[in-house]
Amino acid sequence: MEPNLLSEEMVLCLSSIYLKLAKQQSSMDWETSSNISHSTLSSKWSFTSKNTTSWNQSRDVTEEIELVDPYRIISKSIRKNVGPYQYYQEVTSNLLDYGKIPRAAPFLKKLMNLLERLRNVDLRGLAHHQKLSFWINIYNVCMMHAFLEHGIPDSPHKVVSLMGKAVINVGGHCLSALAIEHFILRLPSDFSHVEMKNKERTVERLMWGTYGLDWPEPLVNFALCCGSWSSPALRVYTAHEIENELEVARDEYLQAAVGVTPSKIFIPKLLDWYMRDFAKDAQSLVEWISDQLPSGVGYSLPKCLNIRHTSETIEVMPYDFNFRYLFALQP
Repeated sequence: MEPNLLSEEMVLCLSSIYLKLAKQQSSMDWETSSNISHSTLSSKWSFTSKNTTSWNQSRDVTEEIELVDPYRIISKSIRKNVGPYQYYQEVTSNLLDYGKIPRAAPFLKKLMNLLERLRNVDLRGLAHHQKLSFWINIYNVCMMHAFLEHGIPDSPHKVVSLMGKAVINVGGHCLSALAIEHFILRLPSDFSHVEMKNKERTVERLMWGTYGLDWPEPLVNFALCCGSWSSPALRVYTAHEIENELEVARDEYLQAAVGVTPSKIFIPKLLDWYMRDFAKDAQSLVEWISDQLPSGVGYSLPKCLNIRHTSETIEVMPYDFNFRYLFALQP
C-alpha cells in the first residue's frame, strides 16, 4: 500500500476504535464493518476550502447539535461562537467504555494488519508534501495507539512521559512520538529541547537526515494532536491537499482557541510556545492572529495593537494535559 494512503487508513481506523469505545452516540455509529471503503470514511472528515468561510454562520446552531466550547474561551470573549469546532466530536476519559472492546474488534484486527504494513513501508522517493502529510498522520497514529496500549495518564507528568513511551515501527525503525515531532517535523534547532541519550540522539538525527522534511512547516503546530485537552482537533491529512488542509486546521483552531475583547486577547499556550514560528514579538503575533481570524471575529484586535505595551494585552491560557480527542467529523 502506498505510504500516504496507509497513514490515512491508520488514522481512520484508530478514530473508529475510539468512537466505538465512546459511550455517547457518534456520527460514525453507522459503521458496521472494518471493510468500509476509504473514500466513504474519509468523506466524513471536515475540510473547507481556504477560499471560503470556514463555517456557515447562518446555520441554526441549536438544531440537533449540542454546542461545544472546546477551549473554554467564550466566557472570556465578546464573541459567542467558536466556528466549526463546536460541531466536532469529543471523546474524553470519562466517555471511554472499555467494555465496548468487542464492538471495536474488527477495527482492532484491521489495525494490527496496518501496523504490520507500516513496519514494511518504503519511504524512499517521497516528495516534501508526501512526507509532510505522512509524518503528521503517523505522529497522530503513534499517540492514539499509545493511549490504547498504555492507558490514559492521570497527571500532566505522566502525559509527557507517555510521549516518550509512544513508539511506532516505521519501515523497520522504531520511532517515538517525540522523535517524529522534533527530529522530522520541526526545525533542527528544536533538537536541543529534546532530552535523549547520546546514542538515541544519533539515531534520531540519522532518521531526520533520511526522512526529514525538505523545509520546515510551522503549520504542523495546528495538526499534531497528542490527545490532550489543549491539542488541536484530529484530522486526516492527504498529500495532494496538505497545504489547504493545514491552513484550514490553523484557521479553525485559532477561531476556537483565541478569545478577543476590546482591550485583551487570550491566546492558547500552543501559540506562546511556538510564537517564533509566526512572529518576532507580541505585537506582530497579534497582527498575525488578526490576519488569520475570519472577518468580524478579530475586529477588536486593532484596538489591542494601538495600546503601547502590546504584551500587556495578551493573556496566555494554561495548557491542559487532561485526555481528550476532538474528531473533525462532519455531523
